[in-house]
Amino acid sequence: MRLIQERRKELDCQYTDRIRIGLVTESDELRTAIQENAEYIRGETLAAELSYNPLAGVENVEHDLADDRLEVYVVVAQP
Repeated sequence: MRLIQERRKELDCQYTDRIRIGLVTESDELRTAIQENAEYIRGETLAAELSYNPLAGVENVEHDLADDRLEVYVVVAQP
């Protein structure tokens, strides 16, 4: 959640902007945690879409979480 919200801020998203999110990881444990909390993540971040693949044409930000790497893609969703 925090990583997505930080990225929204970096992109100067408005509070009400709907976004598309891509969360990419090689970690089965991290992927499972994301999938189990997908609805919560979508609701808290106003995500119109949550994908487990890179978003084409969107710059990612990489983060290390414990021993795992997570690539975060965020873009404002088009109406």
